[in-house]
Amino acid sequence: MAESTMSISDGTYTDLTSPDHNVYESLGARPSKTGQSSPLYRQAAVALGLLCVILLTATITLCVLYTRDHNVYASLGARPSKTGQSSPLYRQAAVALGLLCVILLTATITLCVLYTSGPEEPNGHNSTVCDDKYQLWKDYNNLSTAKDQLQKDYSSLSTAKDQLQKDYSSLSTAKDQLQTDYNSLATPKDQLQKDYNSLSTAKDQLQTEYDNLSTAKDNLMRYHESCPAGWKSFSSKCYFFSAQRRTWGESKTHCRDLGADLAIIESADEQQFINQNAKGGHHWIGLADSYGTFVWVDGTSLKQAFWKPGSPGMNRINEHCVLTGPGEELWVDTLCKKSWMCICERNQALAKQD
Repeated sequence: MAESTMSISDGTYTDLTSPDHNVYESLGARPSKTGQSSPLYRQAAVALGLLCVILLTATITLCVLYTRDHNVYASLGARPSKTGQSSPLYRQAAVALGLLCVILLTATITLCVLYTSGPEEPNGHNSTVCDDKYQLWKDYNNLSTAKDQLQKDYSSLSTAKDQLQKDYSSLSTAKDQLQTDYNSLATPKDQLQKDYNSLSTAKDQLQTEYDNLSTAKDNLMRYHESCPAGWKSFSSKCYFFSAQRRTWGESKTHCRDLGADLAIIESADEQQFINQNAKGGHHWIGLADSYGTFVWVDGTSLKQAFWKPGSPGMNRINEHCVLTGPGEELWVDTLCKKSWMCICERNQALAKQD
């Protein structure tokens, strides 16, 4: 579009604004019947006419000079040259100017003929030509305005293109950085995936173990029921407080006949529970002196003791066994052959089997 506008502006529209251009000739029009023709013909005819007058004047002047010189020779009684002819210079100049004058006169007459010739055209032709010229001038201005607008749009688009190029470069750099970061994070991600898989396996293993423990717990809960009649329950164990007096050995045999054994006290809570339920006096428990060392009835050594102050006695010549009392009474040692009440103990699971 820009090239087209420049072509028009360099050609027809520039010519239309030139004062020396023949508008009729550029439009292919002929002069109207009013007798007015192209300004170019008129100016050329006038110029040639003036030049023809000047040359004609110069020719006449030369002829006058030639005649005057000839008369001077005659008045002085001088002879003409041997050839009998006058000055060649005057004669040649006169002939040249005469010929040139004839040529200019012919050209002037031709221009006049062209100026006055041509077919008649409608009276409104000149108006039409002017209208066409004005319309062409308007079109030229419109095209010039459109060209300027296109130039502005081109500049704006060029600026936008440069900005887009900068944005593209920035985005390309950011994309490369993101790719680098992604590659850097890929290795930790793979390691995290491995750790996750390991933890998932461990979790599944723990879940299996938990299910197994839950099953075992449910199985144990089946046995966690009330102890047999006459027995007292504490911490998954059943206790029988016998009111019949027997020696320590007889009490041990009696408890084993019941599927139990003399009580083994392993905690302060268990000792407090026995003190609260041992009514009517002291009771044998499953602790006895074996060769100077107190040992539980199941053969385990004593780890935690609840002795009454002053016990056990240091003069244990004979076998001594241990009693526990009611209320705040603690352990005391005495001869195993004495008769006292006893406390039998067994697990609740064994109680259910009975």
